[in-house]
Amino acid sequence: MIIIPILLGLIDQLIKYLFQQNQSWAYLHGSSVQFFLAYYENHWAAFSLPIPSRPVAIFSGLIILWLFYKLLDVRPRLRFWVMFIIIGALSNLLDRVRLGFVVDYMGVGVSVVGTVITIARTAHFNLGDIMIVLGILGWCRAFTAKHEMDTRLDGMENG
Repeated sequence: MIIIPILLGLIDQLIKYLFQQNQSWAYLHGSSVQFFLAYYENHWAAFSLPIPSRPVAIFSGLIILWLFYKLLDVRPRLRFWVMFIIIGALSNLLDRVRLGFVVDYMGVGVSVVGTVITIARTAHFNLGDIMIVLGILGWCRAFTAKHEMDTRLDGMENG
């Protein structure tokens, strides 16, 4: 099971390399939502928060080291999801160290057209970002399931 996050991390790096070589793009239009593939240099923090990349790289590195330490302690079910977080974060950290920014290649844009005003917001991301989010969601779900099981077992012992 650990091979899945490793393969996804390698695929993320390959896609980033291909987009750097050929900075093309493609759009899929909907009525108010657009999905697109495009090369984007993200010099900011997660969710494009305006934090310079050097503090982000240092902070990310410390979090990854902490996750590796915690990985030794976690149950196998949680280990799978922690690996998603670690590999996704390492993929983005590798970009920050090597390039000074993270290569994003996917995006979602939302526009609402009113009578006078058009509002547009675009989010850029990559497979590493998706792995981090999936890892956090999976870890939370696995942790919650374990807690529910412990609660049921405690109830059976006491009842």
